Amino acid sequence: MASVSRSESAARSASTSAARMVFSSAARRSRMADIFEALKSGLAHHQAGRLAEAEAAYARALEIEPGHAYALYLFGLLQLSAGRFTAAIELFRRSIAADPESTDARFNRGNALYRGGELTAAIDTYRDVTARLPGSAEAYRKSTRLNSSHGYIWYAVF
Repeated sequence: MASVSRSESAARSASTSAARMVFSSAARRSRMADIFEALKSGLAHHQAGRLAEAEAAYARALEIEPGHAYALYLFGLLQLSAGRFTAAIELFRRSIAADPESTDARFNRGNALYRGGELTAAIDTYRDVTARLPGSAEAYRKSTRLNSSHGYIWYAVF
């Protein structure tokens, strides 16, 4: 009789676990849909020049998922376009931490560093992008231009 109660207990436990997984999966899908909608809205506002609305939408996406790499990246682009370079640099740093393979976030971090006056760090960042994407003409061009215009050795890109 003890084995029957153990079987029943195991069945109940399995049933509860399955229900949790279904609920968890549905909740995750709902969260992802909410993030997608916030990013879609933010991008539309951003492209239309409605920066305050875009900022609110990106912030909403990050409230749902604070480490979402693409939300951090888009928010960083917004900060960069608004001239808030320190905020942009931090958002790109967090985006890179969430998605280490993102050369777009690295490249735009370089742009924010450059525009914020941190030339040596910008060169290092462009050099990193060039190393990750050897065909990245834009990163190569920017790092070469910065090297030559600020007295750095030209071949420091390599």
